[in-house]
Parts: sequence; structure tokens; C-alpha cells
Amino acid sequence: MVNHYIIILAAIVSMLIGAFWYSPRVFGRVWMKLMGKERARFPKRSYIIGFMKEIVTAYVLAIMIFSVGLGMITGFLVWIGFIATSSLSIVLWEKKPIKLYILNNIYSLISLLVMSWMISAWA
Repeated sequence: MVNHYIIILAAIVSMLIGAFWYSPRVFGRVWMKLMGKERARFPKRSYIIGFMKEIVTAYVLAIMIFSVGLGMITGFLVWIGFIATSSLSIVLWEKKPIKLYILNNIYSLISLLVMSWMISAWA
């Protein structure tokens, strides 16, 4: 059975990791430069939809973890099999810098591993 509280908490933690990762003191300035932006401003709607995306990700991870029973290994496999591969399109077709791909994918990996750990530890 999926623990809905842990799903919401995992989504919140993932958003906090993203806020830290893309903050100006960590990689925010690098990200803006790689994106060709001088300032990054996003409407509240982006944060709401982003949070909903994290809830879906955490829920699917929970289902996969309970089905497969491998915790963080599942998170890593989801990252390598789906995130790292599909997001490579930004380098191949959109001609974005490889550094942007690496920056975004390391965040995705960390976020998925933390969510997977939380879900498997508190299930």
C-alpha cells in the first residue's frame, strides 16, 4: 500500500532540492547562462505544476518500488532508463550545451534517489 503522506513529503523534498540546486549560490547562475537567460522568473503556475509533477513521480516510484522491491536501485534505473536518455534530446536536437544536460541530470538523479530512499525507508 502506498503511503500518501510520504509521497507528498517526497515531492516537497524534491522541490526543496531543486530550489537549492538551482539557487544563485549553487548552480542557478550557471543554469541561467547555459539557458541564455539573464534573469529567471517563473509564474506561480509553474511551481504548482512542478509540484504536481513531483507528486506523480513519487507515486510512480512508490508503485515501482513496491512491485520490484529495490528502493534506490529503482530510482537509479528510472533515471538512467528514462530521464538521462530522453533529456539527451536537448543536446542532440535543441543544440543546448552538454553542461546544461549534466547539470539538470545530476539534479534529477539526486532527487530520484532521495525520493526512492524516503519511499522505501518509510513504507
